[in-house]
Amino acid sequence: METEKDSEIIKRILAGETGLFAEIVDKYGAPVLRMVKRIVSCNEEAEEVVQDIFLNAFRKLNTFKDKSEFSTWLYRIAYNRAISATRKKKQQYSLFNETDATNIPDETIDYFFEDDKNEQLIEKLQEKIELLNPDEKALLTMFYLEKKSINEISFIARISVSNVKIKLFRIRKKLYLQLK
Repeated sequence: METEKDSEIIKRILAGETGLFAEIVDKYGAPVLRMVKRIVSCNEEAEEVVQDIFLNAFRKLNTFKDKSEFSTWLYRIAYNRAISATRKKKQQYSLFNETDATNIPDETIDYFFEDDKNEQLIEKLQEKIELLNPDEKALLTMFYLEKKSINEISFIARISVSNVKIKLFRIRKKLYLQLK
């Protein structure tokens, strides 16, 4: 089981075999970088943030209590660092009118996003995702690209499970409005 292997590697690192941390970086480097790139939208900055994430994870490895999967703990660090990096830049994001979204039937949204074979829709969707704020990008990335569960996202983002569901639904509505 992956979790047992991670736990064993972490125990060995904490016992002094610090070179084993390279295995952690090799295993989680690419997925963490993918998520961070989606949030900060700049490759160079994303790479710097990822280096900071792994340095921070190494320094705080002794705080990992094995109550969750290591990847979930690491993603929490990544999420926080990526969001912090974007807040420092004080980017402006497109405005979204919540009132417009409440007038759209839920079935319309489900139907619209059902056809994922439409390449033009996917291209437009990727463009509109870049207009989302960092928190929204992070939630979408974790759920749809990294295939994290609602519970994992809740832990990583430090919001309730129901709030994760609501936010994901609102983001889908927001994207629908931007694509129409």
